[in-house]
Amino acid sequence: MFTTIDEINTFLQKRKKLGMKPGLERIEKLLNDTGNPDQSIPIIHVAGTNGKGSTIHYIDEALRASCYRTGIFSSPSLTDVRGYFTLSGQESDADGIIEAMNELYEIILFMDQLNDSPTEFEIVTALAFVYFASRVDIVIVETGMGGLLDTTNCVTPLLSIITTVAKDHEQFLGNTIEAIATHKAGIIKKNRPVIVGSVPEAAKEVIIQKAEYMQAPYSILGTDFLLVTAHEKTIVRIKEEQYTIPSLRMKGSHQRNNVAVACMALHTLCRLGFSLNEEKCIQAIAHAMLPGRFEQIYDNPFMIVDSAHNVQAMHALLTTVRDEISKRRVHVLFGAYRDKAWQEMVRLIRNEHFSITLTTFSDKRALTIDEIRKSDLANDVLIEADWRTCLMKAIMTPDNDEVYVITGSFRFIAMVRSWMKKNG
Repeated sequence: MFTTIDEINTFLQKRKKLGMKPGLERIEKLLNDTGNPDQSIPIIHVAGTNGKGSTIHYIDEALRASCYRTGIFSSPSLTDVRGYFTLSGQESDADGIIEAMNELYEIILFMDQLNDSPTEFEIVTALAFVYFASRVDIVIVETGMGGLLDTTNCVTPLLSIITTVAKDHEQFLGNTIEAIATHKAGIIKKNRPVIVGSVPEAAKEVIIQKAEYMQAPYSILGTDFLLVTAHEKTIVRIKEEQYTIPSLRMKGSHQRNNVAVACMALHTLCRLGFSLNEEKCIQAIAHAMLPGRFEQIYDNPFMIVDSAHNVQAMHALLTTVRDEISKRRVHVLFGAYRDKAWQEMVRLIRNEHFSITLTTFSDKRALTIDEIRKSDLANDVLIEADWRTCLMKAIMTPDNDEVYVITGSFRFIAMVRSWMKKNG
C-alpha cells in the first residue's frame, strides 16, 4: 500500500517500461473492479490535434463560475502524478490521490499475476475516475493521443468534442488527414452529441459519417454555430442566441475558434440540464489564462513561452507573434522531440526572418545536439547545448527592442517555466 505521493510516482515510473498496449480490456477491468466510477459522473471527452487544452480551460472556467465542482484529466503531466488531475482549478490533493491509488493497487497486482499488466497511463486513467467520483459534478477528459485507440476512450461521455485535425503523431495515427480524423472521430458515441471545431473538409466528411452512423447529433463550427469577430470582440452565434466576449486574455486568433467551441459546449450542456449563468460564463472565458499558451514569463527582456509542438501549432504561434509583437527583433529558442516534424517547424520560423537557436533538453525523446548538427539546417541556425545559457545571457544583457520566444515540446516549456520561477 502507498503512504506518499513519491511512492506512487516511483511505482508508475517503473510501469513506463510496459509502453503502450492496444485495446481497452485492461482499463475496463480496472474500472469495473472499482465499481465503474466513470459511470457515476458526467463526462466531457475532448480530442483534437491542437486546441484541446485551451478549450477545456474555457469550459472549466465557465462551469466553475456557475458554481460547479469540476475535474480535468489531461496528459502529459509536467510534474508528478498529481499533474494529471485538476480539481476545481487547483492541483489534486495528495491524500485523495493516495486513497484512490490504494483502492486500485490490489487489482493491479492481480492483473500482474495474470500476465495482463496495466500500463502506466491505464492506471493513471483509472485513478482519475476513482479520485474524481466523489469530488466533482462533472469531469473533462482529454485524450492522450488520437481517440479511437486511446485509453480514455473507455468512457461514455455526456458530450464529445473534436477541436482540430492536423498531422501529428503520424507514426501512430497515419499520415493522411482522413486517417487522423478517423482516430479523432473514434470518441463519438451512440446518441451522444459531438461538437467539431475548425477542421479540413476531408476530416469533416469522416467525422460526419461517423456521427451519422452513431446517430450522434453533431454541431460544426462555420455551419451549425458561427464565429464573428469585431475589433476586440469575439461573437459566437448559435441559432437565435449570441455570446459576446468583449476581449480575450489568451492571445492569438486561433483562440477565438477555441472559444467558439467552448461556447457551443456550454450551450449544449444547458440543453442537457445544466444551469449556467451566461454573464458569469462570459466573464470567466474572457479572463481565462492557461500556462504555456503565449504566456509572458519575463518583463525585461520580454520573454514569451508557447508550447507549439507541431506544425499547425507553430503556424498559430507565428501568426500571434506577428499580430501581437511589432517593431522588435524576435529571437526564438526551440527545443523539440525528434519524432516531431521539427525541421518543417524550423523552416517556418526562418521564413519569418527571426533568429533561431536550437537546443536540447533532458528527455529520451528530445532532439539531440548531434542530430541537429547532422541536419541540413545546421548552417542556418544557432545551436546551444544548454538552453539555460541562452536565457541567462538574455536576462543579464536585456534589450528593450528584443523579444524572446521559447517554444517546442510541452516538456521543454515546463522545464523553462520551472527554471524561470526559481531563477528569473
